[in-house]
Amino acid sequence: MLDYVVSISGINTDSEVLEIGSGTGVLGKQLGTQVKSYIGIDISPEMVRIANEKQSPDTFYLHGDAVDLGHFTPCQFDAVFARMILHHLTHGLSKCLQECYKVLKQGGRLIVCENFPLAAEAEEFQKKCLDIKEERITFKPDTLRESIESAGFTVASTKEIVLTIRLSNWIDNNNLDKQRAERIKQMFVGMSDKVKQGLRCRKVGDDWLFETKFLILSAKKK
Repeated sequence: MLDYVVSISGINTDSEVLEIGSGTGVLGKQLGTQVKSYIGIDISPEMVRIANEKQSPDTFYLHGDAVDLGHFTPCQFDAVFARMILHHLTHGLSKCLQECYKVLKQGGRLIVCENFPLAAEAEEFQKKCLDIKEERITFKPDTLRESIESAGFTVASTKEIVLTIRLSNWIDNNNLDKQRAERIKQMFVGMSDKVKQGLRCRKVGDDWLFETKFLILSAKKK
């Protein structure tokens, strides 16, 4: 999936790239030799520290907030990546998208990745699980697109990718405490057949496998 995210960005060895919500630097590590420069920002100082420890040439990570990109120059970047970050912006989504628009060059691209329930039957169940995990925005593909277009972007392409997720891995990767992890596990134990079918969910030993849908969207600055 990461290769596809990069492939639709239009970047090359002359490109200057920004990633918001860069985490531990997974994308930056891949882009290090493919672009002129890469800057990642994350609101977590610990994530920034980890990313900087394994940075490659021409990559740099900063502690910063995606809703305030004022320390960058207008029209500075050829591409801005926002992978699994927009749903966190419960009080600043519109401002973040406006900031992304401002720092992109004319014709530059915003690349967004967010996940959604596989089927309508699983929407309420998945929302309840995610609400246990954190306060967040629950998007639907059309509402995400509308938010991006409202900031001035033109959507150039969208692609849906379905991945199989192991519940225990998802819990570990999101650093859930024991209490929240147990609440989510109990939801899986008690899920209805309708929800199970909507998630294409199956039990494997003491664990669960389920499918979820990722939307990868490329939008261009007019």
